[in-house]
Amino acid sequence: MPCYLALGDSLSTGYGVELSNSFPVLLYQKLLSLYPGLTYKNLAVNGYTSDQLTWLIRQPQITPFITDAQLITITIGSNDLLNSIPSFLYSKNPAASNKNKITENFEQNLNIIGQTIRSLNMNTKIKIATLYNPPSLDSIEYAQQIRNLADKLNSIIQRSSVAFGAQVISLDQLFKSKENKVLGPDHLHPNSYGQYLMAQTFAL
Repeated sequence: MPCYLALGDSLSTGYGVELSNSFPVLLYQKLLSLYPGLTYKNLAVNGYTSDQLTWLIRQPQITPFITDAQLITITIGSNDLLNSIPSFLYSKNPAASNKNKITENFEQNLNIIGQTIRSLNMNTKIKIATLYNPPSLDSIEYAQQIRNLADKLNSIIQRSSVAFGAQVISLDQLFKSKENKVLGPDHLHPNSYGQYLMAQTFAL
């Protein structure tokens, strides 16, 4: 049956809000009014990195959901970024840290994700979100270098999306200067309003 498939991390699980307020559920409700009979599957996992998503979509039990998908939304990369922070904090020379390794690994993973999806479903619409910069990172030493890394990961998202025909959802622009309104108490995850804005933007 035709399916909307959500993939990724805690942005797609709706961490921090009621499930009914998560952007995939809100988006599905909107899609269902347009496409009666559309099914919904959310395979996002809190804390997922691009490595883990690359592993997930290669599992045989996931294949039918990709094959049947009319739409696939992806939020990935935030945990790749957050997991890089120790390399800045504890390296004696953070400028020579493993930034290149992080970006190369992320790009390789996105290419595998895109190629895997397209090998199973040439016609599905893919929408992938960019990374936004939570204000909580501004209090971390080497915050500017972390922001620069986020920009590099976003450039990879833009570049890879072209390769596998995906639409980029620019969360960095959507949330820019609105962080206090769209993020929850942890200053990392979107609140209900942020999730609502994401659903509206993914629907475009």
